[in-house]
Amino acid sequence: MVTSPRATSGDAKHGPKWDELFTLTVGNDKGDLNGTDQRVIQAAVDTVARMGGGTVKLLPGTWRLRNAVYLCSNLRLVGGGPETVLVKEPSVTSKLSADSDWYAQEVTLADAKGFKVGDW
Repeated sequence: MVTSPRATSGDAKHGPKWDELFTLTVGNDKGDLNGTDQRVIQAAVDTVARMGGGTVKLLPGTWRLRNAVYLCSNLRLVGGGPETVLVKEPSVTSKLSADSDWYAQEVTLADAKGFKVGDW
């Protein structure tokens, strides 16, 4: 446990007063936002960032992550103890069946098995 925190490059000298900032809860079925994957967590992070910062609190539950959650400054992501479980799903690969160019807006896979809509 850190008992004497110090600011580093880019940090404010004193941390935010988290209890005075916006807090958004994320649950599988009982939070301000509800879901079971990284998309609901990312939506909460983006919402809190637009509010100027604060806390995203993950309630007890399981989230299956098929992609990263992109955090930002002035935000903390906290769990609800050992009952808050984040599971990294196995990655999927495929060869391309069509080459992509600089301005292409889509990718054509040789085999899309294992991919889901929204994967990136």
